[in-house]
Amino acid sequence: KKAEPHKSSEFKEEFILKLKNDLKILKEIQQMWEEVKRDPKIDKLIKTLQSTDLLKKNKIILFTESKETAEYLGANLPKKLASETIVFSGGSSSSTRDKVIENFDAKAKKPKNEYRILITTDVLSQGVNLHQSNVVMNYDIPWNPTRMMQRVGRVNRVDTKFNKLYTFNFF
Repeated sequence: KKAEPHKSSEFKEEFILKLKNDLKILKEIQQMWEEVKRDPKIDKLIKTLQSTDLLKKNKIILFTESKETAEYLGANLPKKLASETIVFSGGSSSSTRDKVIENFDAKAKKPKNEYRILITTDVLSQGVNLHQSNVVMNYDIPWNPTRMMQRVGRVNRVDTKFNKLYTFNFF
């Protein structure tokens, strides 16, 4: 109800030319992106996960801003890391949510240890305890700094067994 209808006669004639030019530029940008075959950010993430002692042994909560990025990360990890990883976003099923709780909530009724890395969106930054972990990684930095505190708050619980929490931010 915030959008208002307008008749085409209300627009200046050059408007359609400007729209066509914008479309042309966007298609050129899309074509340039299709030529990109490497992703140095995920390469750095993988290298960090494989080479940092803390990250090789501890459970990790890896936050990202979008469902598409979460799925991309899960699909592009090397086989060894992928087998230890679960991805959860707003489109995930309740059974996946149950697996997350079983594997990352220290107070889970039926705790399991099937997964070591949880890739998720901010859908899990509120209301779910993930304190079987003491490591939060921010693959994307949220625009609101409060969200970063909420993310860390998922592992910073009163009854955590950890003396230290670790936060990694990727730029």
